[in-house]
Amino acid sequence: MATAIAPAQVQRGEQSWTYIYIFLGFALTIEAAVIQMFNLDAVSNLILYIPVVALTWYLFLHDGWFHNRLTGWKNSREEKWRSPSFFQ
Repeated sequence: MATAIAPAQVQRGEQSWTYIYIFLGFALTIEAAVIQMFNLDAVSNLILYIPVVALTWYLFLHDGWFHNRLTGWKNSREEKWRSPSFFQ
């Protein structure tokens, strides 16, 4: 039995990308604050921050699985907050 696999490409809407960029900004800000708490010299902070930023940048902007997780999380929170039982 042969199975055919159709190529699929998901395109994100403008609203999804807006939320991804907002989450990226929060993540980078939190990472910078946490790295500053290590009380290292400026060069060590930069050496530590560059790979962290590179990984975060890749996850938020190029990893489809991570996009789906972020979008799913956002949608589940919106549904929960908009449900009538949330305010009871």
